[in-house]
Amino acid sequence: MHNFSLIKVLIIIFLMFFVQSVVAGTAQNDTAFYCYVSLKGDNVISVYKINQMEGIPEKIYDEPVSGGPASLALHPSKHYLYVALRSANAISAYRIDPASGRLSPINSIPAVDNPVYISIDASGRFLLSAYFNASKAAIYPINSDGSLQSAASLTVSTNINPHAIITDPSNRFLYITNMTGNSILQYKFDTASGTIAPLEPAEVIPAEGTGPRHVVFHRSKNMVYVVNETGNSITAYHVNENGTLKAFQTISTLPDGYDETNKCADVHITPDNRFLFASNRGHESIAAFGIDPDTDSLTTIGHYNTVNSPREFDVDPIGTYLYAAGETSDNLAWYRIDKISGELDSLGCIETGKTPSWVLVAGFKNATTEVDDLLPESSPSEYDLKNCPNPFGSVTSIRWFLDEPCHIRVAVFDVSGRLVTKLMDGFLPGGFYSVDWKTENNKSDNCLYYCQLLTDRGCDVIKLVRIQ
Repeated sequence: MHNFSLIKVLIIIFLMFFVQSVVAGTAQNDTAFYCYVSLKGDNVISVYKINQMEGIPEKIYDEPVSGGPASLALHPSKHYLYVALRSANAISAYRIDPASGRLSPINSIPAVDNPVYISIDASGRFLLSAYFNASKAAIYPINSDGSLQSAASLTVSTNINPHAIITDPSNRFLYITNMTGNSILQYKFDTASGTIAPLEPAEVIPAEGTGPRHVVFHRSKNMVYVVNETGNSITAYHVNENGTLKAFQTISTLPDGYDETNKCADVHITPDNRFLFASNRGHESIAAFGIDPDTDSLTTIGHYNTVNSPREFDVDPIGTYLYAAGETSDNLAWYRIDKISGELDSLGCIETGKTPSWVLVAGFKNATTEVDDLLPESSPSEYDLKNCPNPFGSVTSIRWFLDEPCHIRVAVFDVSGRLVTKLMDGFLPGGFYSVDWKTENNKSDNCLYYCQLLTDRGCDVIKLVRIQ
């Protein structure tokens, strides 16, 4: 079963009550996945809930968004969604209801020009925007309520036709790809002020005709992969300690012998860093690549037929499904990703509306399962968390089931987020498992604990709470 319920947890708490009462909560399969598709021709963002069993996108509703909605960006907190309005030269902010996936408008601001691409820095404090026609880039501060400040804190000139602007996972560096300008600008990024300073050298210049377009970072190594629009290829770069990029491989996105017109568009990587995908407009395909864990180089897996003009696509947060939108065919196709081979299995295709321009898939935990929700309404500092007796007895037995082989970590944390103990960290072949937490050995004075079960495909949390 390829969904977020990889971890099916059964937990038995042996409690010693004395004069206290204890409540134990068990995390269920309470993560909902939603697919957001911006329809520039219909001036809406279509919101789909994903059936996790088969990946089917089930339409919820259309959120009206005037001004030609295109590029979408999700805030790191997952509380806010941002949309670039191409015909209105504006950017809008929306609040996300995690229980329903629905959007509610926060505010809209004028943009420097026609925004082709937006992203959010890793701190969630700045929105980054690129302007293809104007050859500019701009940075906008984000307020604590998710709204955008009306004036850019920084505007810079780029090379010709920038197509993406993004910070690296460490948030120390910022990169701007210039498609027609055939370069990647590289900067040091100040996460406190949102300012940038050119690195030395200030740009990377690939082979003539490459046309770098979109960017995706490796999730655990200093690596970045760039899809080249006019070069019909992917270039792999190492990110040096000072942030500069050094290319070490370029590989075609097209099958051998194909010589007709094609332009690459988008690129994404699976959460486990094993597979990379890129879209071909012309060949009308998704190219799949394996990522060598030792060399980081790419090997072609295959080419899979898809919708016409797959300008944008996305991989879901647990790497189970891929969703591709046909900009000229007005439809959305989805595929199951084989987690062993990286091959794509076509599952279906639906009509979307006019000119789907962006696809973004996000997962939201049910708000009622957050640890803080189990605390009293008052601040934790307002009631005694210290010197309370161990509410769990001498041993707590934690049991779970894995429906397929994976790496799993089981750990217990206190309310402050401090690691109390790591119970397991390794590869398991699948099946039923159990581990005991000898609670008398913990050193925490806090009365609230939670146990995290983490795999490369998801995470479940068990709350263990003493209520006074």
